[in-house]
Amino acid sequence: MLRQFKGIKWINNIPNFILYDYENNIIEYKKVEGIIDIKKEGLKKCNGYYDLVTHKYVVCPNFNSSESDNVKQCETCSNITGFNECLGCDGKYCRTTNSIAKEFCNQKHVVYIALFGNNKFKVGTAAEYRKYSRILEQGAIASMFIAETPDGKQARFIEHTISKLGYVLQVNSSFKLKNLVIDKDRIEIENILKKHYNNIMNDIPDALKKFLISPEINYCEKINKINKSIFSANDMQLSLLEDNIENTYDINYLLHYDSICGKIANVIGTFLVIKSNNDFVIYDTKELEGCIVKIKLG
Repeated sequence: MLRQFKGIKWINNIPNFILYDYENNIIEYKKVEGIIDIKKEGLKKCNGYYDLVTHKYVVCPNFNSSESDNVKQCETCSNITGFNECLGCDGKYCRTTNSIAKEFCNQKHVVYIALFGNNKFKVGTAAEYRKYSRILEQGAIASMFIAETPDGKQARFIEHTISKLGYVLQVNSSFKLKNLVIDKDRIEIENILKKHYNNIMNDIPDALKKFLISPEINYCEKINKINKSIFSANDMQLSLLEDNIENTYDINYLLHYDSICGKIANVIGTFLVIKSNNDFVIYDTKELEGCIVKIKLG
């Protein structure tokens, strides 16, 4: 079947493919499991946008015109969402004039610390209602919610304040692909996260401490266990961020590709771990977002 591939969305902790059936004008949700055979058909169109009011994906209104061709998001969809003005916001003042973006920002938010392989720490924010989905979409193996705020503006300010303590605001796909395993057990992970919470509590300005909450730790143990069983450890290396030694893992991945075929062995954020001919390969499905594809699931 031909569909526009819109991405992977985690719903109730379960990953789903979001597909647009443009012949019948419906958006489909398919569980990410089993055997997959997907091929690009050579055309990419605007991927539309996510409606923050209805919490649903919306198809580009220009889908059938050239305005939608070969762009990640067309000008029309960008203007509807209004979030371009929000990119890079540090919480000092609001720059958007878009009513939808303002409504989204004027609701409860959380601040989190995410832990990736090789001791990479990221600070981020999420609307309170989708905080768990946000973490799963990020592909973080472990994370910790550390603050709650009445709006996104204050959350962004805390986020940028914490980033000055050495926590990155972004982790690119290339790093995530190369570091899919945290080579520590649950207790070690929890102790590391609690240590960072205490450091943040001691170092941020007193005016912001009122927003901090008791740390809520999340650990994707099943995902990490599968990754450990699939990928083999290689030489030991000295971590750049912690005073300990940690294994690195040999991981075969593809950033650019035209097709995916095989059994889905694991899902990490937007990454698919595919088993084909007794080999495991990682694919970042962001490469497919917006593409017209031929897809079979089973």
